[in-house]
Amino acid sequence: MAAAIKEAGHLPNKILYSPPERTKETAKILGSFFNIVPEKEENLGLYGDEEALLKIIPEPSLNQTIFMVGHAPTLMRFANLLTGTICLHGEMKTSSAIVLVFDQEIAFGKAVFMKYLSV
Repeated sequence: MAAAIKEAGHLPNKILYSPPERTKETAKILGSFFNIVPEKEENLGLYGDEEALLKIIPEPSLNQTIFMVGHAPTLMRFANLLTGTICLHGEMKTSSAIVLVFDQEIAFGKAVFMKYLSV
């Protein structure tokens, strides 16, 4: 998946992962591939605070990319809040990614769904 993400041109400035050990393991693999030390983010957990997650997304003018490693229900819910719509129908597959972009403002309903990557 890391190779597919890189091939698609998505290079992270930061990698965040949810509390469970298996997301930490996945984040470490991504971190090794992209030479970044992943950081634990409690709010990516099952009952995380989406408002707090929103605040850690950098302003679009900084042109930065954040990878968030977690589990499908939490990440899909957050992606839907960010886009203001259901950006995927059905479930996310294991080892998949949603690519969202903010053009001007970091706020719920302002992200644009770009693509879904899965291997």
